[in-house]
Amino acid sequence: MMPGVQTLGRDGSRTRVFCLAACAVMLVVLVWSRLANLGTSFWSDEAYSAYYYAGRGPRAIFFSTYVPNNHALFNLLSWATTGFVGRFEAAYRFWSVVPGIAAVALAAWWAWRRFGPITATALVVLATVSPVHLVLTPQARGYGLAMLAAVVMLIGAVRASDHERTRDIVVFAAGALVGTWTLPVFGVAAVFQAAVLVWNPRLRRRALIATGVVAAASLLFYAPMLTDIVRNADQEFGQRLAVVGMVTGAYHQLAAPTIGNALPTDPHGLLNQAATFLVIAGLTIAAAVRLRRSGQTTVLAHLLVPVFGTYVVLVVGRFYVQPRFASFLLFHILLLFAIGVQECWDRLRRLTPARAIAAVLIVLFALVGTSRIGNVVEAQAAVPWENNQFVANFAKSTGINYVYTDTAHPGALFYYMGPRRVRWLHESAMRRQAYCGVKNRFIFVDDTYHQTVKPNLRCLVNGRHAQRFDVPQQLNPPIRRPGRLTIYLVPAARRRK
Repeated sequence: MMPGVQTLGRDGSRTRVFCLAACAVMLVVLVWSRLANLGTSFWSDEAYSAYYYAGRGPRAIFFSTYVPNNHALFNLLSWATTGFVGRFEAAYRFWSVVPGIAAVALAAWWAWRRFGPITATALVVLATVSPVHLVLTPQARGYGLAMLAAVVMLIGAVRASDHERTRDIVVFAAGALVGTWTLPVFGVAAVFQAAVLVWNPRLRRRALIATGVVAAASLLFYAPMLTDIVRNADQEFGQRLAVVGMVTGAYHQLAAPTIGNALPTDPHGLLNQAATFLVIAGLTIAAAVRLRRSGQTTVLAHLLVPVFGTYVVLVVGRFYVQPRFASFLLFHILLLFAIGVQECWDRLRRLTPARAIAAVLIVLFALVGTSRIGNVVEAQAAVPWENNQFVANFAKSTGINYVYTDTAHPGALFYYMGPRRVRWLHESAMRRQAYCGVKNRFIFVDDTYHQTVKPNLRCLVNGRHAQRFDVPQQLNPPIRRPGRLTIYLVPAARRRK
C-alpha cells in the first residue's frame, strides 16, 4: 500500500459493523432490483440484438452488417449461453446483469481495502440507487459487462501506479480489452486510462506495450466490421454535445441522476437540481482534497482523466451521444463521490454527535433512493417498457397468421413472432395506405415510437370497424422517449354482391 494510504479508513469497530450491515442490506436490494424483471418482454434494442446477433451466432456477429446494437463480445457470450440453457429473456440478459452486479461487489471490496469501509459503503449505496445502473445492467445488451470491465481496468491501473508491477498492468489491459470488445467507444476511455500510466516514466514502456497489445487485439477482433463501425460512428442517434459538454456531459448523464435519486426532494424540481449540484460539488472537492493531501493525485487522475477524455472526444468528434454511450464510466464517478464521503466522515472524527448525524444521513439517502428504485422495479413488473410479447400472444390467441405494422424497427416482432408472420410496411407503403387493401382478417400494430409516417387508419376503423386494443406497456419508459403500441383487430372485408 502506498505511503499515505495507510491512514485512510481507520474506523472503529462500530463503524465497521455499521458499514457491513449497510452493505449487506444494500446488496440484497441491488440483487433483487436487478433480477426482478429479467423475464419481462424485450424492448426494441434488446430484441434487435437477440434476434439479429446473439440469436444467430458468430457469423452474424462478425460478418453481417454492423450497427451499434452489436455489442460483439456480449452477443458472443449470450449466443453460447442461450445455446446451452435455452433462448429466453433472462438467458439473454445474463451476461449484462451478473457482471453489472459483480462490478458493484468488486468495486466495493477494493474500495474497502484501499480507502476504508465508509468509502465502500457509500459506493454500494450510490450504485444501488443509481438509475443508470438499474436501467442498463438488466438489459440484454453489453452495458453491465462493460461496467465490470471498467472497474477491472481502473483497479489494475491504480494498482499499477501504486506498486509499478507488471501483473497489475496486465489486469488493466484485460479490463480494457474486454470493455473494448464489448463497446468500441470503451477504447477511448482505455487510451486515456493508459495515458495516466504512461505519465510515469517507470511504467511508460510496459504501459505502451500493453496498450499496443489491446489496440492490436481489438483491431483483429473487429476486422470484419471495421468499415461498418467507421460508417456508423456518425449515426444521427442522440444529440451532439455542446463544447461545455466536455465538463457537463458526465455530470448530467452519470453523476446527477445518481445523486438526485437519493435526495429527499422532488426529483424533477429546482430544489433537487440545486441540492444535487451542491452535493456533487462538495463531494468532488472533498475527494480531491483528500487525495491531494495524502499524495494520491495519481488516483485522482485515474478517476477523472478517462471520464473527461472520453467526453472531449465525443464533443470534438461531433458525435451524436445518448446518455448510455459512456455509462461504463459510472464507477469512476461513484468512487470519486465515495472517497468524498469518506473524507467528510473522517473530518467528523472527533465530533461523535456529528458522526451520528452523518450516519443517519447515509441511511436516509439509502432509504430514499431505494424507495425510488423499488417504484421503478414495480412499475416495470406491472407494465413492461415495451410489450411486443403481448402482441405475439394476442395474435396467437386470435389464430391470425399475419401482423402488419408501421414500425421502422420490426426486430422485436421478428423475435417474438418470426419474420414470416410480420408484414413490415415501409414508409412508401404507409403513405399509399397499402394496409387498406388487405382483404383477409388481420392485425395492424401501430408503433408511435418507431413510426416514420403517422398512419391514416380511417379505412380500418370506420370502413372495416376494426377493434382497438392498447398494448399494456409504459408510455414514457426510462430508456427512450415516449411512445405506445396499439393493436387493431381488423375483420375480413365484406364481399361486394
